[in-house]
This record gives sequence, structure tokens and C-alpha cells, in this order.
Amino acid sequence: MQTCKSLVRRFYSASASRPVPMAEPAARSQSSPPCKLGGYDFFRNRLNSPKFVLAPMVDQSELAFRMLCRRYGAELCYTPMMHSKLFAENAWYREKNFSTCPEDRPLVAQFCANEPDSLLRAAQLIEDQCDAIDLNLGCPQQIAKRGYYGAYLMEDWPLIHSLVRNLHENLKVAVFCKIRIYPGDVDRTIQYAKMLESAGCQLLTVHGRTRDQRKCFNGDGVYVPADWDVIKRVRESVSIPVFGNGNIQFFEDAQRLMQYTGVDGVMSACTLLNNPALFSGTVHSPFELALEYIELAKRYETYISWVRAHLAKILETQLTAHLDLMDRLFDMKDEPTLDELPAIVEELRRVVESGETGRQKKTKDPDAEPTSTDATDSILDDGGLDMFAAEC
Repeated sequence: MQTCKSLVRRFYSASASRPVPMAEPAARSQSSPPCKLGGYDFFRNRLNSPKFVLAPMVDQSELAFRMLCRRYGAELCYTPMMHSKLFAENAWYREKNFSTCPEDRPLVAQFCANEPDSLLRAAQLIEDQCDAIDLNLGCPQQIAKRGYYGAYLMEDWPLIHSLVRNLHENLKVAVFCKIRIYPGDVDRTIQYAKMLESAGCQLLTVHGRTRDQRKCFNGDGVYVPADWDVIKRVRESVSIPVFGNGNIQFFEDAQRLMQYTGVDGVMSACTLLNNPALFSGTVHSPFELALEYIELAKRYETYISWVRAHLAKILETQLTAHLDLMDRLFDMKDEPTLDELPAIVEELRRVVESGETGRQKKTKDPDAEPTSTDATDSILDDGGLDMFAAEC
């Protein structure tokens, strides 16, 4: 039987129609960039003071999902995190990971990086197709540790300063940063934020968890709350706009975070995966949201692996109670097409509304031959559909 990791690789390497291609960059002048707006001038006049923000999520904040979240109250969206060196050097990687459309604004493109020159080259390729470039300084995953980027740059302030300064001095658009907090050291977190501001950061997102708090829940299943007090202290210590990130499970949480900390906006990741209508403040049918997303995925030629991952989160509660339909969604031998997915969603709606009981997770015989349900049960063995979750 395939391991869950091999299944994930299958999901995220599966090909579909090519996404909307990126336009070729315009020829650049050798002169200095024109004077550009910064800080609150940029926030108000270019971004229109957004309060509700879709976070950057690898393979999950792609164009189709951004457009769905915009329909339901997201006022600013981030692209998935992209590797700057790969983006600068590999045309296939660029086409796979970046696509947009005229309605997809305002838009922030996020990169991870540890080389100022390659980061600048990557950003210059798309600065005419977005409103700002964000440097990821918050990714806590092991792949970021191996690649030396994200939250693993937190001890290398000279490098971070050079990354931000180089962008600020050479781009036509603003530079943003997304960070995590230092464990038990509020003053160091504040000095970190001030250093970023001095380097040229024009908007800062603070995720109120440390680098070691990789998930919303610890190994014992206990919820690990983000520290709003540190977010509040950072907001009070800098003169640029600040977004808060963490503990947003309901629309009311977003309102409380802004009221308590004074931040200018709220960013959400994993809760939006389950409920793309979070920022609307109203309840919407997950089945209707799933069907809407499929239509947008068709329009924007989205990879089928990304689509199935989104459906797994939007319909998580319903799918875990009806594993036979999850089997169909994640069938590795006869993968459903985009055109076939609406029928699976409608069948799931029918059985849920009728009160029918679905297949439950079975007890495996270690000597038995693998079956078509083993893919689904392997997912459940590895912690359920949280395998698709982003940072909260």
C-alpha cells in the first residue's frame, strides 16, 4: 500500500491543463524607480485599506481559490509562497505557480528567499502584475529549515535586512514581510519588527506563534493559541500597517483580534480552507461553496490535485462521515476529472441530507491485498484531512 507521503506527492504532482500563463516582463529602465507610495499612504490609496486577508498557502491560495474568497469578503489576497531562485530561473515553475487575471486585485505575491539578487530578479518578473511583494519569514516547516528560508532566517538579521532593502530600493511596488514571534521574548520580536521597517518593509504581518509551534494543535491534540498580546505590542511599536494572524476560527474572532490589538487587518489561512466564506460573516452551504470552487477551477485551468485538496477541506466534516465518497474523490486508479467532481459533491449532499450512513474506517488485515479504499484510510491514519491544512 502506498504511504500517505507518496499519496501527497501524487496529488500535488498530478498534471492538468496549464494554468493561466504569466505575461512576459516589460523591458526595464536602467534609471532609478519612480517615487512610490509607502506605509499608510500605500495601504489606503493603493490597497483601499483592506481588513480581511487571504493568507499565502503553498498550492492552496491559487487563482481559483483567491477568486472564490474574494466573492465572500476577502479584500486582499496573497499568492502561494514561491521559491525565488526557482521562479527566477525556471519558466515551467513560474507558469505552474503564478497566474492572475484583471479581477484578481489587490494582489500580493509572496516569495521565500535567502539570496538578495535572485529574490529581486524573481520579483521584477511580476511586479507589474501585483500590488506588492511579500518576503516569507514565517514558514516553520522542515523543508524551510533544509532550504534556509522562512522562519529559519530569524537569527540572521543582516541577511534579512539586505533582502528587504534590495527589494525596497529597486522595485516599483511595495515590500511586505510576514513573520513569527520569538519564544518568551517580546522585546526581541519588537526589535525584529523595527529592523524590518528600517530596511524598507511597508506592511508587516505578525503570526502570533513561534517557529516551533508549526501547527494549531500540539502532539496531544491540544489547541495552541496565537499570542495576541505580542501582536498588540508590535502594532504599537511600528509606524507601518500591521496585519494580525492566528486564532481566527469565526468571523467574530477577526473582529475581536482587530479590536484587541489595534491591527489594521486580519489574515486567515486554514479556517478559510474549511470555510471560504469566513469573511462574509454569514453561513453558506459547503456544498454550494464546493460547486462554486469547481466552476472557478475550470475557468482558471487549475491543477486537479489542488482542486481535490480544496474539496477535502471544504467538505471535511461530510467526507469523514461518508468514506465511500472520499474513496471516489481520492481514487488513485481512476482519478475523477474536473467535469466529474460536481456529481460526487451532489451525491455527498444527497446522502448527508437524507441521513444515510456512509462507510466507516475499516480495521486492516496486514496480510490482505490492498483495495481501492486503502488510499482514503491511509489519509485517515496520518491524521485525517489535516494533511492538507495550512498554518492557522
